[in-house]
Amino acid sequence: MKRIKIYLGGPIFSIGEKQFNLNLANSLEKKVPGISFILPQEYANKITKKRNFAKKMFTYCIESIDKADIILCLLDGPDVDSGTALEIGYAFAQRKPIIGLRSDFRNSEIRGVNLMIIGACTEFYWLPNHRKASKDYIQIIAGTIRRIARGVK
Repeated sequence: MKRIKIYLGGPIFSIGEKQFNLNLANSLEKKVPGISFILPQEYANKITKKRNFAKKMFTYCIESIDKADIILCLLDGPDVDSGTALEIGYAFAQRKPIIGLRSDFRNSEIRGVNLMIIGACTEFYWLPNHRKASKDYIQIIAGTIRRIARGVK
């Protein structure tokens, strides 16, 4: 089977967000053989104090979405992160499979997410039950990645 590249979109502005992203990617890589993650936060860490940070970061994210086979986006917060929304729109225009994951229990619009975001997602999961272990999220997302990967050429 071809190695599947997954772009992980979502906020990367706090230690907690970055740690969640890293834990999610590492857990899924252990669960699904043959996948690897593109984590924009790793590139951001390398160039944070560099000149033209915003332009470099934007270019990196767009080029990484182009290289990815699957897009996994975190949709937590009172509204989806604006950068993540753009990544979803760009990936949708490229006809990339998009998995949306929301663990936030806040509920407005459609399970807390704007209908345009949900409409662009190939699969959308709202898993707000904080009593469930994160391994349940991993199980669900891993199964979806396996299913989508079977159709990736």
